[in-house]
Amino acid sequence: MLQAKGHALPHSVAEIYAWPFTLTISYLLTSFIIAVIVHVLIGRRRPSRWETWRFLLSHWMGSRRLVGALMVMVTLPALLTVMYGFRLSLTLFEPFHLDPAFMRIDAWVHGGQHRWELLQPIVGYPVVTRWIDAVYLYGWFGVL
Repeated sequence: MLQAKGHALPHSVAEIYAWPFTLTISYLLTSFIIAVIVHVLIGRRRPSRWETWRFLLSHWMGSRRLVGALMVMVTLPALLTVMYGFRLSLTLFEPFHLDPAFMRIDAWVHGGQHRWELLQPIVGYPVVTRWIDAVYLYGWFGVL
């Protein structure tokens, strides 16, 4: 079984789709709230009028936006899981023979120390590492 840092790959649909579903819904709601704020404050429209809400719902939560979000929500988790598994299995098929040479060059460039040794005092805490991981992984999800 493929594992990454002691964590097994997700196997059930609930494990695969839990975070993307939560993030998609939160991105949709956040964009809608921002749209309401911008439309009401900058556009100087009254939030008590039905036309304002009808415009916001049709423009920001219309079928095109919901279908796009649904497509991302359905396809992205499966794609990321496959890519993650493929990335983990690459070294099983062909170990990279230039790793030691690149490590020596990298240490030379950084004054005789490896990059992780320089960054360890800053990012060597589990909270910081989890934060960087979440920003990297779910930041890409937000960009898509």
